[in-house]
Amino acid sequence: MAVTKAKKQLLQVFDRPGFTWVDIAKPSPEALDQLRDRFPYFLDIDLRDCLPPFQRPKLLPREKYLFMVLLFPVFNAASRTIESAELDLFIGPDFVISNHTGELKTLADLVDCFEGKKAVCAVEEISNPANWIHAALSGLLISCFPMLTHISNDIATLESALFKESDGNTVREILRVKNNIVDFRKIMQGHKHIEGGPTRR
Repeated sequence: MAVTKAKKQLLQVFDRPGFTWVDIAKPSPEALDQLRDRFPYFLDIDLRDCLPPFQRPKLLPREKYLFMVLLFPVFNAASRTIESAELDLFIGPDFVISNHTGELKTLADLVDCFEGKKAVCAVEEISNPANWIHAALSGLLISCFPMLTHISNDIATLESALFKESDGNTVREILRVKNNIVDFRKIMQGHKHIEGGPTRR
């Protein structure tokens, strides 16, 4: 008799009394199939939007949940550039599902809190979707401040170096910092007017 191999669980599920958080740190069709099995009323169009390419920030009210897409800046230390990371959220009366590609340290820290790896976290205070969203978005916002400080420091360094170099390095650095400022603004300004509407696909 053939032995059926058990499917690998691709969802991190944290159950609390009256509240469940499901985290997907590496979205894939297989992970989203498991999510569909658990929440069969999620619309296919929303599940497809959890895979690349990036979506614009938006909030879509559905019959049994809200679907939200947010973008946050992340600093690529190798290229020293600011890049965009997407966070998709399914929000219901007693659950939150987060979908992301793993670059957002705030989400990794929250996972560590729920797994008991961080003693400083007050997980008992996260007892419903509103608490979770407040904790996650507060952490994500705070994570932007070091990038802004880094950009300000880069500008100050370039200002002092501008008239001291003649080999072109300063000009290239100015272009890099300018691009980081533009990218940071582009990523964040879409949240000012989040609205519902059809997806791009």
